[in-house]
Amino acid sequence: MLLTALYVAPPVLWMGVIFFLSAQPASTYEAAGEATRGIPGVSYIVHGLLYFVLAFLIVRLLGRGSVRFPWLPAQLETYAAVAVVSSIMYGVSDEFHQKFVEGRAWSELDLLADLLGASASAALWAGWRRWKSRLGLPDRRAPGAGQAEV
Repeated sequence: MLLTALYVAPPVLWMGVIFFLSAQPASTYEAAGEATRGIPGVSYIVHGLLYFVLAFLIVRLLGRGSVRFPWLPAQLETYAAVAVVSSIMYGVSDEFHQKFVEGRAWSELDLLADLLGASASAALWAGWRRWKSRLGLPDRRAPGAGQAEV
């Protein structure tokens, strides 16, 4: 149970970090904007990185093997897809939330950056797991092994 909590807590806490950052008025980020003026698209890079981490934490939870969701087939591609879709759903809710924050607005380009970051993370995770499997390296977290049903 404690081990499961150690895998559930990080994505939830990371969502809290993203929510906190989104709740800040635009004036909070003016100094950062001045410091990064010479870097084109830095806002999109930050969005991509935030959602790269979120998708990684979600896919890590799903692929852990200590938690089993009966409705979710135990396949790498399924875990990766669920992580990306979950991350983007959170991204949509976050962009909606920003509409109500002073100086912030909904942005489709931010969502695209979120999608690219989450997709890259899930693809790297699935590729790593597949590569380990092909090399015959032991997989302590094989889908279906030692699972507790949720």
